[in-house]
Amino acid sequence: MQQISLNKQLVLIGGGHSNVQVLRKLCMHQYNGLNVILISESYGAIYSGMTPGYIENLYSLNEITIDLQRLCFNAGATFIKDKVISLDEENKILHLNENPSISFDILSINSGSISNKQSIHIEDDSKVISVKPISSLVSKLEKIDEVIEKSSQKKISIVGGGIAAFELGFALHKRYFGKISLDIISKQPLVEKNLNTTSINKIKKIAKKMGIQLISKQAISINNSEIKVDNEEIISSSTDVVSLRSKIGMVFQKPNPFPKSIFDNVAYGPSIHGLADTKSDLENIVITSLKKAGLYNEVKDRLNEPGTSLSGGQQQRLCIARAIAVNPEIILMDEPCSALDPIATAIIEELIDELRLNYTIIIVTHSMQQAARVSQKTCFFHLGELIETGDTNKIFTNPDNTKTQDYI
Repeated sequence: MQQISLNKQLVLIGGGHSNVQVLRKLCMHQYNGLNVILISESYGAIYSGMTPGYIENLYSLNEITIDLQRLCFNAGATFIKDKVISLDEENKILHLNENPSISFDILSINSGSISNKQSIHIEDDSKVISVKPISSLVSKLEKIDEVIEKSSQKKISIVGGGIAAFELGFALHKRYFGKISLDIISKQPLVEKNLNTTSINKIKKIAKKMGIQLISKQAISINNSEIKVDNEEIISSSTDVVSLRSKIGMVFQKPNPFPKSIFDNVAYGPSIHGLADTKSDLENIVITSLKKAGLYNEVKDRLNEPGTSLSGGQQQRLCIARAIAVNPEIILMDEPCSALDPIATAIIEELIDELRLNYTIIIVTHSMQQAARVSQKTCFFHLGELIETGDTNKIFTNPDNTKTQDYI
């Protein structure tokens, strides 16, 4: 056993990997005159390399925890359970929360890394858990289990694309037996110096096999937004999309009639949803829908002609008739008049005003004039952010937000 003579006081703050390695070396070598002190807020340190195995339930918490007090005893070091509250660099003194101040000749700070949240706006952190320090993630695994059990979405998003993010994703996939939806969100995933192209492709292949989606975007905001219809969350893996589509109709920016007859375009929805028991019932639904869309009188003598043979404005009204044929509760319209001439636009806007008596209609438009004409409530978005919402008249005459005022 090598012996080296020193006359120094070495203070280690935190049970991070580097400080643990120092103590491990001290178990094998004696340094006469070297007084070593470890200050840690906890008696144990989680070994991050085994954490994925713990998440998968391969190891127990005790198996992945380093006993710092015992390690200090074996290394001939002093263990102090406390928190450092300030550092006097000039006089080389540490001030502790509960114990007397400690002087040092050499100082090693290795309390572990923490997640950087400064670049991400977090609206509500009730469902946001930091991976670092790793002890925080381990201590909140039960909370994750509880959130997943209660959630209708069964979805976890991991922000960050390092190798550790993929290890975590693989471990969570196995923990929940592949019954959750997993995303890894990173502008540049797996950009690490020691990874070659072959390794990166293999990791991505494993992720794809597990159904983990890689989203090459930068996370800038995290919130717990929900979309509910009839008080039911619809952004969920358990949502019955067939039933949902019967409640919500969609009219796109550019008219998109099916390559079918005018009659079959409107009859398609009621047919697949079983809304008509007889041919006569189906005909009544088609005629009623075309009348509601203000198109019946223009096409009643050519219902068997292709829907694509109609003019642009007529095609858009045909798409509206197709949407309302399944008697939805909500109609979504994505700039429904942007591809139409002024006359066709006026007809569509009149139709919207009539339909709102029976349906909830949500329109996306870049035309402030159209928003003012056809809506009762207005939401103003800017660069993907909801700036203000309220009664249309107030939004356009006396908005609360200066961004809204500037835009108008």
